Formats: sequence, structure tokens, C-alpha cells
Amino acid sequence: DGMTETLEPGDLDVRRTPREGFGVAEQDGVIVAIATEIDDELAREGLARELVHATQGLRRDADLEVSDRIHLWLDGPAPLHETLAAHETDIAAEVLAVAVNEGTPPEDAADASPTLNGVPVAVRLTRS
Repeated sequence: DGMTETLEPGDLDVRRTPREGFGVAEQDGVIVAIATEIDDELAREGLARELVHATQGLRRDADLEVSDRIHLWLDGPAPLHETLAAHETDIAAEVLAVAVNEGTPPEDAADASPTLNGVPVAVRLTRS
């Protein structure tokens, strides 16, 4: 056509609508989009971090010294076992566990039963 049209700021209505699976934020003319879907690997990593946090809290509650080594017992449903399969070594290193066990702990074990990321977990420990 060869015609030129000049648009003024009030002539436009710009809307930012995030695609499914993304969150979007804007500030000072900067727009950031982030994927919000959590895959299985990320869920296991998050549960591992929560297990470390819960175990450290139980260590504090049991009046253990920061340097005390522990025996750790963890029990729960399949997501816990999948997490341990992928991250047991890292969890043990973070909480100074000489062993991560299944089965029945000694009667004097400190214990907690938190729900971590929607997963009910039994955490028990004794000083090594």
C-alpha cells in the first residue's frame, strides 16, 4: 500500500501473558520468565535438601556437637527411597552420618517425623 501510520502510546494495549509452565515478572522495564515445572530429578534434589535440614534440626534438638558423627535411619515411601538412591552420599556427608540405615533404630535414638515436600518421613539418629 505504501501508507504510513503513526501510532501513539495510547493507541496500543500491550499485555504480557505467561505461557503455561512459566512465571513472569516485570520491574523497571525488565521482564523475567522462569520455568515453574518441577521434574523428578529436581524434586529428589529438593527432598534431599529438606532431609539435610530436618536432620540438622534433629541433631540440634538432641544436643549433639557440630562435629559429632551420627548413625542415621530414614524411612518413608518410594520418593524417599528414590531420593536416597540418588543423593545418599551427599546427605550423609552434609549431616556427618557414618551410616544411613533402614530398619529399626535403637530405642534411645532421637526421632522426628516431618512431612518434607509432601513426603512423610521418619528421621532417627544416634551419636556414632
